Amino acid sequence: MASEIKGNFKLVIAEKPDAARRIAASLGQSFVRAIRGIEVFDVPLAFDQTHYVICAAAGHLYGVADTTRIRRVYPIFDTEWLPYDRISSTSRRSDQRNQLKNYSGFANQMSRRLIVISQLANHAEQIVQACDYDIEGETIGYNIIRYACGNSNAAKHILRAKFSTLTEDELRTSFSQLADMDLSRAEAGRARHIVDFLWGINLSRAISEANRRVGKKFRNLTIGRVQGPTLAFVVDREIDVKTHVPLPFWSLESTLQKDGSEFKAHYEREKIEAKKEANEIYVQVSNVKVAKVSSVKENTLSQRSPYPFSLGDLERESFRLFKFSPSTTLSISEKLYLRALISYPRTNSQKLPPSIGYSRIIEQLLQQNEFGGYRLQLQEGKRRSFPIQGSKEDPAHPAIYPTGFKPPINLSPGEKKIYDLIARRFLALFAENAVSKEVNVKLSIKNFAFIANGHELLETGWRTIYPFYSSSESLLPTLFEGEEVQVIKVELESKFTPALPTYTPGSLLAKMESENVGTKATRAETISTLIDRDYILQGKAGTLTAAEIGLALVDSLKRDCPQIISKELCRITDEHLEKIVDRKESSESVLGKTFHDILVVLEQIHRSEEKIGSELQIGIESYHSTLGPTSKEIPTKETLIGKCPICKTGYLKVIRSQRTHKRFLGCTNYSSSGCRASSPLPQRGMIRKFSSKCGLCGWPMISIRFSFRGKGAWNFCPNISCPSKNKKEEIRA
Repeated sequence: MASEIKGNFKLVIAEKPDAARRIAASLGQSFVRAIRGIEVFDVPLAFDQTHYVICAAAGHLYGVADTTRIRRVYPIFDTEWLPYDRISSTSRRSDQRNQLKNYSGFANQMSRRLIVISQLANHAEQIVQACDYDIEGETIGYNIIRYACGNSNAAKHILRAKFSTLTEDELRTSFSQLADMDLSRAEAGRARHIVDFLWGINLSRAISEANRRVGKKFRNLTIGRVQGPTLAFVVDREIDVKTHVPLPFWSLESTLQKDGSEFKAHYEREKIEAKKEANEIYVQVSNVKVAKVSSVKENTLSQRSPYPFSLGDLERESFRLFKFSPSTTLSISEKLYLRALISYPRTNSQKLPPSIGYSRIIEQLLQQNEFGGYRLQLQEGKRRSFPIQGSKEDPAHPAIYPTGFKPPINLSPGEKKIYDLIARRFLALFAENAVSKEVNVKLSIKNFAFIANGHELLETGWRTIYPFYSSSESLLPTLFEGEEVQVIKVELESKFTPALPTYTPGSLLAKMESENVGTKATRAETISTLIDRDYILQGKAGTLTAAEIGLALVDSLKRDCPQIISKELCRITDEHLEKIVDRKESSESVLGKTFHDILVVLEQIHRSEEKIGSELQIGIESYHSTLGPTSKEIPTKETLIGKCPICKTGYLKVIRSQRTHKRFLGCTNYSSSGCRASSPLPQRGMIRKFSSKCGLCGWPMISIRFSFRGKGAWNFCPNISCPSKNKKEEIRA
């Protein structure tokens, strides 16, 4: 029992068990005790002669709950904070229960953990809040102290330990400088949880009810104030790509030669919009055998290393190089932090203060085999004394950096990659600039100007240490103004303007950052949530496209209640929450504004409930019709396109290939009798049955909608052998 720990002690509450273990080891000789099956670390005589007892939470132990416990009741404004085991065992919301894997055992552990912390607090003389020093960590610690330790004398004066790494030196420094807990940060964190809960539960119940009233089956649809605008970014980009009209242009490129060395030069205007003009130029230069050098300009460029990593920078770079999702990168980074290998990863900063000890970290990294080869490049007197810095700052933590500790051999492959990336980025900050030579040559082919560009890397500098940027060279022969070179050929090529690129997790994360949607702690989770809920589909190359459900949801909400997917609402709410931290606004006033805004939106949904429900049904049915059959699936009339025109007994159905994930039209008799009726389909858009058959071949017609904002739909015959493919009799309704 907790009473078995003798003497006066300070109770230290850490955020996670690994953090508690490392804090205990850093403070002094520790003894592990098991109380109710929960590890507790007893440090009777710490470095500062204090008796500490360290116990950990397991992340959030308390959450916001709906007092009604009834799924279909809304609006909801009465909330309470409950231990997560009580929320999950009493709530009828299946999405909350499903978030907890191995629920029974996990809930039991949470309950026991709170009991142990409460018992320890009753015997402690003081409590030290040592959860991660950010808004979430402040919220976790405050809730535990308020609800689990509130009746103890130790809770009357709470001290705060602030640290960015779990190294012994920093932890001891932190515990030597304990300060009072900042209640404003905790209140801001609690208010954010309540605001997000109220938006999420009310909007989700409202649109789910709209869908239930119209549809035959209930589907729990969810949306929130951060998920809404994030989904809208993907949907808007999807529509831009699908409605993009490529415009033709033409380009001219010449192949030239000097002293047996060939190089390329393009016409001075890289895009020629008129075909007639392009042809006229081509006719005049195509048979010319000599080009004259008009001018040669050389420029030496000095390039500094990229900035230190903020969390967003690290997540984007990790996806670019390794195709790790933002949530995967964050998870790996937190594991490295808990092993004291890197600093706290949830930071917006691109700055590193001298207090972290630049020289010590560099020397420790250079002793590791992976980086020892850069010792000459980073020796004292040659390396920078102060690192390259970015413009972003975070009041709580510096940019992400390696602590210098040698990683253990049991790191996973993903952990090795992220650690190596962070360590190399840090070392590169102190290396010399990379130097390159740029050459710009202007040539005349029958009075038409052509441009040749050369690039040569003179000094690799930091690129040797951080070799993750393309440094391909394009070398030109030595050219002099006024000399002539041989023209091998001139080529005319027709091209089309490309559509905007489809989002990837990295570029979507950057979009969220630039629009101030979400926080550094929630953006990765938001993207993962949208993928898990089938609102967004992720391709093999990481591309993100909107599923039919996502398209339907955004289109209907954009027209009938645009605030839900508004980035302005998200940004303004975050600004109010930040004012709580700065004591410029109270949590009560922020919640009051939230109540008002939610009521306005719910009234808009209620007025358009039938219309919203109908459009959501179309998206849901269309999405499920593309999932493809399984051996146990029984086709329904909602998922079938029409009678198979080949075998006459089966039905044509939209199927998604398990190998390529592309959808196509196939016959339900393929498995039973081998009917091979099939047809390719557009890979995006909501597919619906059309009321008639093709008058030329008898196949059932198909209707496809890419958006609810367009006029009508594209109705066509899917039969690739239909005579209409030659006669171009497809219909635009």
